[in-house]
Amino acid sequence: MVIVIPVFNDWDNVSLLLPLISSALKEVNDAENCEILLVDDASNIPFKSDFAVNEFAHINSIKILRLKRNIGHQKAIAMGLFYIHRNLAPKAVLIMDGDGEDNPCDLHKLINTCVENDYEKIVFAFRNKRSEGYLFRIFYLFYKMIFRILTGVSIRIGNFSIIPGQLLGQVITLSDIWRHYASGIMKSKINRIEIAVDRAKRLCGESKMNFTALIMHGISAISVYGGVVGIRLLLFSLLVAMICSVLIFVTVFIRLFTTLAIPGWATNVVMTLFVIFLQTMLFILFFIFVIFQNIDNNLSFTIEKEYDYLVDKVTDVT
Repeated sequence: MVIVIPVFNDWDNVSLLLPLISSALKEVNDAENCEILLVDDASNIPFKSDFAVNEFAHINSIKILRLKRNIGHQKAIAMGLFYIHRNLAPKAVLIMDGDGEDNPCDLHKLINTCVENDYEKIVFAFRNKRSEGYLFRIFYLFYKMIFRILTGVSIRIGNFSIIPGQLLGQVITLSDIWRHYASGIMKSKINRIEIAVDRAKRLCGESKMNFTALIMHGISAISVYGGVVGIRLLLFSLLVAMICSVLIFVTVFIRLFTTLAIPGWATNVVMTLFVIFLQTMLFILFFIFVIFQNIDNNLSFTIEKEYDYLVDKVTDVT
C-alpha cells in the first residue's frame, strides 16, 4: 500500500503524523509493505527530518515528490497518483491530508472496508462529527445545499480515501480530479462506498486554508459538474424568459382590452419585464458557452500532459 499526502510548508505536522501512521498500521495486515509518498507542492520551507525510516516498524519507505511550482493540494494529489501509476504497482493507494485532521486511527477502517469489498470499490471517509466552529458548519451546510441544487447530487466526502490498485488506472484518466479529487470521482460513477469517521484536530499550528481558499475549493468542486450546472441554469433561465413573455402579453392585453389599467403602469411593467427578458437571454447564451467549453476541456486535457512539466524530482527520506 502507498499513502499519498499532499504538503505545502506543513512539515511540522507531517513529522508528527508519520509516527502516528506507523502506529496505526499495527492493526493492518502486511503493514510492513506500506510506503509513504509526500507530494511537496513547491514548499518554500525545506523538509528537515530528525528521524530515519527504519524507526518506523510499519513504514517501508518515505519518498518526497517535489513539484516545480505550487498548484494546490487537489492537483498535487493528481500528480502523486500519476507517479504511483507510472512507477509502482500497489495493491491500494490511500490519500490523506498531512495536518492530522484525517485521523490515522481510522486508517484500518478504510483499509478493512476496501478488503471486505475485494478491492473493487474506492472507499471514502465522510465526517460523522466535525471539529470546526459553528460558523464554519453553517457555511458548510449552505455550501452543500448550493451544491445539491446546482449539480443534483449530494457531497459529503473529501480527500480521505483509499483507491484499489486495479482502479488506479481509471482514476488517473479522469481530468476532473485535477480540479477536485472527490467531486471528480463522484462524477465518474466509479464504484465507491462511504464510511463514517470523526474529524480530528490539527496536530499543531494554524490552518493555511483561509476563507477565500475554502470558497475557491468549493467552487472547484462545483465546476467539475460544469455541464450539468450550465444545463440546470439554462433551463431556469428559459423558465424565467417564458414567465416574462407571458407577463408582458398579459400586461399588454389588460392595457388594450380591459378597463383595469392605470395610466402609465403598463409601460413601466412592460419595460421592466423586457429588460429582465433580455438579461435572461444573455444568461442563456453564456450558459450554452459554459456547457460546450466544459465538454471541450474534458476532451483535450489529460494529467499525463502536465506531469512531466510539473514534477521536479523524487527523493528518498533516510
